[in-house]
Amino acid sequence: MPRLLPLLLLLPQAVLADIIATYRTGNEGNLSIISYKNDGMIREDTVLAAFPNAVSYTLLADGRLYSVSQMFGQTQVIDLDALAASTPAAAPPDAATPETSLTPTGREVVIAGMVGQVHDYRFGNQTHEMVTSTDPRLLLVARAQHLLLQRRVARSHPEIAARAQQRFEEDKTGGLLRTSGPFPMELVSLEEKSLPFSHYTLPRGATLMPLPAAMPAAAAPAADKPAATPATPAVPAAQAPAVPVPAAPADPRQLIEQMQKSWGL
Repeated sequence: MPRLLPLLLLLPQAVLADIIATYRTGNEGNLSIISYKNDGMIREDTVLAAFPNAVSYTLLADGRLYSVSQMFGQTQVIDLDALAASTPAAAPPDAATPETSLTPTGREVVIAGMVGQVHDYRFGNQTHEMVTSTDPRLLLVARAQHLLLQRRVARSHPEIAARAQQRFEEDKTGGLLRTSGPFPMELVSLEEKSLPFSHYTLPRGATLMPLPAAMPAAAAPAADKPAATPATPAVPAAQAPAVPVPAAPADPRQLIEQMQKSWGL
């Protein structure tokens, strides 16, 4: 119970507002900003240090996954679900997937005001540092990252989706605070703030990019309204997502309790 009490004290704040996690990625000062309202409203913004005024983000809304970019006064939208449905699944890689392991070191560090546990992360013959936390807000960020990954690769790389799903279900280390290696990533801030629903809708004046010839183009959605779900042609079973993401409870409190129970907290 003492271990669970701090998490329970955070529950009211964790379920009353959106969770906004800002990560510094790479070595060029780029940022990744993840906004989570619920499993059906997730947005991941990418801010490039070289082009700070350019807007680029991935949006999960109204059951569809979109890529949105705004530059030089132009807004373009790609329906990533429709694009994936029109693209043949990639062949499984010939080489075996390197073995991975995560070993706790027993050390703790403070990152962005949060206490995290340090692990040695081994990928093949390389070892890097990874810092995680079981803060309930960061668990929701981890879930948002997982849901976006699954939607991106389920059709094109089902073997990656299957491994990611298995790792997500088995991993009990928590959400990511920092990782080193060739693709470093570190949490800069974690906020709780009520964002308007318009943050999770396609912007006014958006242009829906035409799809490949095999896929009929869908009409652009109405401005500032949730994107309508365009009809998606039937996809052969071999291209369908191999591992569906389990449905989450509608009540965020139930979701957090379910996640904490599965993590043994």
